Amino acid sequence: MAGVAVRKADDPSLQDELEQRYAQLPPEFLPTAQQIQDTISDTGIARTPQEFEQTEPLGGRNERARQGYTAKRYLNRLATEGALAEGLVRRKFPLLDEYNVDATKLPVLRDYTSRQTTLPEHDLSMQTEGQHFDEHGNILPGAIPPVNAVKRLGAPDIKHIGSAGNFGLKPVKDARVNFEWERNIPTYHESPIDLARRPIFPVKNAGFVSPINALDVRQAEAGNTDPRNPTGLVGIRGFGAPSDKAFSRRDISEGREGIYTAPIPPERLVGIHRKGGLKEKDLSQNILTSVFDDENIAQQINLPDNIPKRDFILNEMRLADLNNDSNQFAIEMDNLYELGEISEEERNAVFGAFWEGQKLQRKRNREELPEEWSQGSFGFNNPTLTPEEKKQYERQIMEILSQTHAGRRAGPVGIQDIQDYLRRRHSPVLNPRGVKKALPRHWSKDFDTVEEAMREAQAARMASKQELGNIENIPITPGTLEWELGLTRDGKARSLIPGVSAGRVIDQGLVDQGGAFAYPALRQSFFPSLHPEVMGRRAGVPLGINRERDSQNMLMFTTEKPMLHATQDEGREQTEAFYPGGFDPAQTYLLSDPTKTFRRNDLEEANRAFLGRNESNYAEGTEGADTPVGRIIAPMSNLVSDTQNPLTVQPWGRPQTVEDVFQLSEPMDIAMRLLKERVSPEAKRHKLEYDKKYESSPERVKYREELNRERRRRGIYGSHDHKDISHTEGGKLTLEGEHENRARHFKDKGTLRHE
Repeated sequence: MAGVAVRKADDPSLQDELEQRYAQLPPEFLPTAQQIQDTISDTGIARTPQEFEQTEPLGGRNERARQGYTAKRYLNRLATEGALAEGLVRRKFPLLDEYNVDATKLPVLRDYTSRQTTLPEHDLSMQTEGQHFDEHGNILPGAIPPVNAVKRLGAPDIKHIGSAGNFGLKPVKDARVNFEWERNIPTYHESPIDLARRPIFPVKNAGFVSPINALDVRQAEAGNTDPRNPTGLVGIRGFGAPSDKAFSRRDISEGREGIYTAPIPPERLVGIHRKGGLKEKDLSQNILTSVFDDENIAQQINLPDNIPKRDFILNEMRLADLNNDSNQFAIEMDNLYELGEISEEERNAVFGAFWEGQKLQRKRNREELPEEWSQGSFGFNNPTLTPEEKKQYERQIMEILSQTHAGRRAGPVGIQDIQDYLRRRHSPVLNPRGVKKALPRHWSKDFDTVEEAMREAQAARMASKQELGNIENIPITPGTLEWELGLTRDGKARSLIPGVSAGRVIDQGLVDQGGAFAYPALRQSFFPSLHPEVMGRRAGVPLGINRERDSQNMLMFTTEKPMLHATQDEGREQTEAFYPGGFDPAQTYLLSDPTKTFRRNDLEEANRAFLGRNESNYAEGTEGADTPVGRIIAPMSNLVSDTQNPLTVQPWGRPQTVEDVFQLSEPMDIAMRLLKERVSPEAKRHKLEYDKKYESSPERVKYREELNRERRRRGIYGSHDHKDISHTEGGKLTLEGEHENRARHFKDKGTLRHE
């Protein structure tokens, strides 16, 4: 690449003398880094490397990564800025010309052509001990987080990533291949709400990455590489930091993946200084994780505890998964059997456990985000995103959805339904769930006094420590669902759980998204009998407290106003709200000490203490303060003690229930959905279970991958041309009309097309 101009004296010895004399000049005669930067910025003719990096896109629409041209063009543009900047600086400081100073050694100007590397950029396994992130996912000063994501790139591009300025990993702007990929993500139904549930990435300015799980890395297909060039991998430290403006999604076809929509600086990258980047072997030997590293899955594969050489077998399973080499694993197990170290029955049990682990891994990847991204801030959970940025991301997703086949058929009303769905925080990408967070921060982090916190509090809830560890993804327990079905049966009460109405589950998908009940941030919400109109009422609220009597509970509150809420006038037990999915971590706080949890079965004694005005016996400094009852009274005393009836108080305005929301936004009337569901429910359930099991088998997954790969090769993937890729009896792939393919069935011969 063209570098910043370097001028040398004709006589090398004279140049050495000039450099020595320059080095001996008093500092006040030399331009500082700030002066050089101001000289460049004030003219407006050139940009500093930092300004260039922030404003210059890496690529443009339809630009493909061929022979590393994308990176070369970017660096050539940077070098042009460097030449302009050098001229400005030399004119401002003639001393530099007098001593023939090498511009590449000057601060700021040096960054146009090169940068000093750091040890973490070279050592893949290097990381500091202790905490790496703050509560928002920012990398702590001085911390070196582990590599938790990788990106596949062409070797020519990797060569340039760390070579100048703050290049690093830059998102590619307006890449058509990314837009088309997102537009063609499949959906099983074409109603507007089903369309809105697609995990679409906003890819107007984005780069794709994979977590460090071996299966995810294998499944990922890089759309920015040239098949004529070798590829390599680049490791990313602390992916998901707020500065990445990242998004993530579960496995939909090519493994779990994420995108960054802001540059990732080179000091957080590993492998950019190796020729061709990192190799698969580098990753598998250092950082890649296997399904058998997951303790939960390792316990579910039913490998007998007393089997000989159990640790060796588990390690071989892990290696087979990391290296994608089940044949070698089979050879090793056969050797153990032939040597008499395991019986035939034990060998079969080992094979069964291995395949069960593979099956559980695929299921986990479809349902959960990577654990190594648990400290990150993804989607709209990112505290640094401005309201305008959020609107821009939402517009990008709407643009993609509106250009799908189903989106074009939805019409203006359907598109509005999709937009309403996204704005209700249901999008699996904009509002991801499943990445576990730390416990919510204490109220004192953002409020000076507890009175100030309570003025901002919209709702409160008693929650278990397990719920609080994953506050934005709280599943609906069977007991909670049973309660809601019973309460709303025969129209006795209006529903607050999306997907439930009139005592029936009308949309299991909505129910599966989970959620949690919460109550006005008043003491009477949890002890209704404190109010004169409901004296004698049993303490506690069935859905407000974890139903396991011995679970560890804490008191939390949220400043987020609920969308779904109702009172006793709508048939509810009392005034309550439901937060679909869970709570926004950025608006959730602990009111109780996380080290002093309490149990549900201590509530009634705490209620008696409040009724008898004996709470002072449990105040801080008394013997009762650290008793189970004292641990409840302490946080509950911070809640406002109000005179309003807790059964009918309306702190959130006009009640709004599931029926209200569905009537406004669902394309299919609830009554019609119920009528449809009554048609042979047992047969429908059986068919769904069979289809799910059949289509998730390795053979069917491989079958679909082969067909999709062929469609991409032929350039017809997502074209909606009503053509199918089908198999012939000889095992070949052929193109034919979808009607002919799907209607064909030969008795005793199957559905394969004749040669």
